[in-house]
Amino acid sequence: MRIDPYHLISTPIPILPHLEPKAFAGVSGEDPEGKRHQGKGFSVWLTIYSPLGQFLERKQIDELSFGARKFYNLSELTQSFKFKEPYLSVIHRVPLDLKIENGMVEIPVNYDTDFDMFRTVVQFADQKGGAGSVIYETPPHFNENPSKKGAHLSFSNQMMIGKEANTYLLLINYSVNSAYSTSAARSLFIFGADGSEKALTHNVILPFGIDVINLSELVDQNPENYEELEQYSYVACSRDASLIPLILNVNVRGGGVSLEHTHPPNSNLNMPMHHLSSVRKEAIEYFLAKAEALHA
Repeated sequence: MRIDPYHLISTPIPILPHLEPKAFAGVSGEDPEGKRHQGKGFSVWLTIYSPLGQFLERKQIDELSFGARKFYNLSELTQSFKFKEPYLSVIHRVPLDLKIENGMVEIPVNYDTDFDMFRTVVQFADQKGGAGSVIYETPPHFNENPSKKGAHLSFSNQMMIGKEANTYLLLINYSVNSAYSTSAARSLFIFGADGSEKALTHNVILPFGIDVINLSELVDQNPENYEELEQYSYVACSRDASLIPLILNVNVRGGGVSLEHTHPPNSNLNMPMHHLSSVRKEAIEYFLAKAEALHA
């Protein structure tokens, strides 16, 4: 069986040249559970897309022996492109015992292709020493089948704004299918701490693109108006594609960064899968209908 080896273990990571924090990736050469793939090493690859989601380059940047851990400055590794707008990078690990030929590998019979939980440490760090990180990986078969559309629903109350702090919501439109061509229309609600609606925006995220939402631009373009930190929440939804959300909090003056990757809302509900799917779909349609009515 021939497969694309670059998505056995992969993590899409946004790079934000218009902001101070730089992007880093940390990877390891071992199973987090310490049970599978004993003794296996990996080649480490980096893929780069343009701000418009165009594939630009894929190159091997390192080899990782079993048990080793490495950290890479992705902003530095991609700075030769001199982009000023946000763009997407992807870090991959490919087992060294698989020989890549024309971008594919032949999988031997009984070869274990289960690399679930081989996550990447994704970190953003500023020049003042502040750093925030989170671990995640590309979910299996993520946006893989063009005939079967994904959908997105995420929400969080981890959005803050003030004289010295701001929040950026990053939505990534990514796929393990290199031929992916689906643009994702999304709607985004911002709510105050009291539940009142503060803003509603719409955007279309290109395939292999990033949507960077600046909270201060949606709520109040002058953070000096805030005497102290104020908390907000968001709801984002799309019926076009599955998206990967990241929440980046930045201390503008004093330095300090936090990063969060919110889990799918349905993962917090203890109910049968068919009920989960139904509740999620109803929630997406509720918010999209509300957004369309307000936008009309």
